[in-house]
Amino acid sequence: MSEFVDNKVVSIFGEALAFSQNDYKQNFDLNSDCSLQKYISDDLVLENIQYVPADLSQIDSEYIVNRAGRPYLRLSAQTAFEAMAKDFYSTNNQQLYLMSAYRSYNDQATLFE
Repeated sequence: MSEFVDNKVVSIFGEALAFSQNDYKQNFDLNSDCSLQKYISDDLVLENIQYVPADLSQIDSEYIVNRAGRPYLRLSAQTAFEAMAKDFYSTNNQQLYLMSAYRSYNDQATLFE
């Protein structure tokens, strides 16, 4: 995931970076369930499988074609997504297709089975 060389982070998920290990620990939260930076995998799981982000917001935009039911994203992602959809529409005169959004642990587990 990341590596330290001479006490500097040199990459995270393939992105080249340069800052101290102390800055890394202070600025990145890869462990808390509520962190936008937490990476989930077979080895890194949610502490609380019933966790639901407090800032979920329903996506409602005239610039998307919704194929995801009642789609929710975290507020910062929703704001960015809706801005991207609006920009895409103004450039291409086409809506973006939304196929998936936030899934609860149980929804994700059902899809995985």
